[in-house]
Amino acid sequence: MQKNQRPQADAGADQSVDGGAPVTIDGLASSDPDGTLSAYAWVQSAGPTVVLQEADQAQARFTAPTVASAANLEFRLTVTDNDGERASDSVSVAVTPTQPNTPPVAIAGPDQSAVAGATVSLDASASHDAEGPVTYAWQQTSGPSFAWQGATDAATVSFTTPTTGADYAVIIGLTVTDTQGLSASDAVVVQVQDPNSDADGDGVPDDRDNCPSVPNPGQEQTGYNLGRGLGDACVDPNVKIPASVDLGTGVTIAKGVKLGDQVTIGDNTRLEQGATIKDGATLGADVSVGEKATVKDGASVGDGSTLGRKATIKAGARLGAQVSVGEKTSIGEDALIGDRCAIGDDSTLKQQVVLGMDVIVGRNTQIKAAAQVGDRASIGEAVTIRAGVVVPADAVIPDGTVVK
Repeated sequence: MQKNQRPQADAGADQSVDGGAPVTIDGLASSDPDGTLSAYAWVQSAGPTVVLQEADQAQARFTAPTVASAANLEFRLTVTDNDGERASDSVSVAVTPTQPNTPPVAIAGPDQSAVAGATVSLDASASHDAEGPVTYAWQQTSGPSFAWQGATDAATVSFTTPTTGADYAVIIGLTVTDTQGLSASDAVVVQVQDPNSDADGDGVPDDRDNCPSVPNPGQEQTGYNLGRGLGDACVDPNVKIPASVDLGTGVTIAKGVKLGDQVTIGDNTRLEQGATIKDGATLGADVSVGEKATVKDGASVGDGSTLGRKATIKAGARLGAQVSVGEKTSIGEDALIGDRCAIGDDSTLKQQVVLGMDVIVGRNTQIKAAAQVGDRASIGEAVTIRAGVVVPADAVIPDGTVVK
């Protein structure tokens, strides 16, 4: 009777992989010179522990661990032949640390000006990510609705500005997402002028009116300077300006505006018809306050910010620079809104809400008291964020979500 020969175990070649990568260790080259192999058994013999799948097959699989420094894993394969003889072999898998993923950078492009009925193109191709490509998502957050010309998931998109019979602003948010799910947001404001608009009703189209919010059909200067050496501030003659108001140069104040005591208004700021600025409020330079919008006692609005029609900024709230607040949106008492945030129409932010910088908030969203939203987060439409919730930086909250 011929003596049984031992099988030959072959655990395959050593490997080098990145942390988090799928790994297959292969014993298919194992053999038995005088019979067949009846069993395979893989076990880990060294290194950070992993979960072996199909450890009783010729090929076993696992996911490489995420490591802070280089690590070496060893695995032993034992094969058994049809006569019960065994043989073993080992294989090493070197695991290299995974570089931490950094969030992408969203660049929606510069703010633009256009006339009603024109095609506006937006270009986010300057957005980038250090680790690879990004995907794009554009979303209108404020202003008259329009139809996109094509898909909204491309780097460049276009739309036609609606004709409304009045000048308006459109705010469009951009969210870019990298291959590992991290996102960043930016927004662009398009100021649209309707050539046929006549906001003050004096018969002079806005594009030829030196004071488009103040009726002066002869285009004469209003003569407002209150002895302060200011230029023509385009102030409606029926607006009462308390002596304690600090009014910058180039300010436009339409009819029906109400100003409280100790109000500060920066250069080139524009207050539309029926706006109310209450005691102690501060408006920076180049601010636009929409029709019937209200800034309450002690609130402040940073340079270059835009408040939509009937927006309300409640007492003590502080808005950073270049913040956009949509129509009929309310910012609660003592809220803190970071630079370059864009908040859509018909949204409510309750008292002591904190938004970091570059946050986008969609239409019809509710953020309850003392909630906090980190930098660059993108909050969809009709979202509810419950009181006290902390939303981390770079988070993306889909439309209709309730965050508890």
